[in-house]
Amino acid sequence: MRDYINSLPESQVTAVFFNETKSSIDIEKLSVLSLPQGEYLINVGPKGPWSSVYVCKTKDMKDLVVRQRQESLEISTTTHLMVSLQTVKADILLSTNMTTYEKISDSLFSVEYSPNFNILLKTEFNESGSLVHNKYVLNWTLQRAYQNDPHWVEVIREIHKIHHRDIQQKSLGDDITVINKESESVVTEDIIRFVYDNVIKDVIDHYAGDLSYVEAKLFYDKVDGKDFVICYDIPEVGHRRLYYLDIQKTIKVYKSMMSKNKSSLVVKKFKSLSQLHIEALATF
Repeated sequence: MRDYINSLPESQVTAVFFNETKSSIDIEKLSVLSLPQGEYLINVGPKGPWSSVYVCKTKDMKDLVVRQRQESLEISTTTHLMVSLQTVKADILLSTNMTTYEKISDSLFSVEYSPNFNILLKTEFNESGSLVHNKYVLNWTLQRAYQNDPHWVEVIREIHKIHHRDIQQKSLGDDITVINKESESVVTEDIIRFVYDNVIKDVIDHYAGDLSYVEAKLFYDKVDGKDFVICYDIPEVGHRRLYYLDIQKTIKVYKSMMSKNKSSLVVKKFKSLSQLHIEALATF
């Protein structure tokens, strides 16, 4: 699956995942999947127990990352699809679920997760066939599961085709590797790690072990984007917070830090962002 995604045209958007070990940053350039019903951005998620693929509409991602600031964000509802492989006894399931973000304010979205809709990977794709039963889904089909957005069925069909073709050649999870860590011409991995170490990590650590916790991701458009978009997902309450950091200003702070001027006002102000994020996350 990774080979297939890497063979697709590369988009301008980069995604950064901060995993639970707090020691690894996974950087991935999103690829463009063009189907008759529309254009999507697709990527293999960070290393984990399953082979997971994330898909979103190109327009939705552009609306998120190219806006100057969250005040001008026009989208009200957006979705992304996750497709993963799971083993259940002797079967391999293609498991799909949808995450829907509903805009509450300029920087706050409510998050809703669908049940897992599972089909057997070894069988031919059939959107009218019965899904594998679980405690949330009984006599459903993919057509019923995605009746409000039937275009997602065609996306799942495409992913199923690739997995179905390759499953005899690959063991489950073989295509999960450390994400591409190429440097951009301006935004480097060191700069992203600087943002993580001085802002995002403090927020994650603050909530670690508490009743609440947060998951963080970062996106940016390497051509049209002027900002890093930091996404804090709060699964317990089903919310997502967005924060925007000006890329060029962040690079200037990074250079100031690297010049040993760690006590400068601009560096201190940048570091104080973590406390602002912590306080905002506490007031859903």
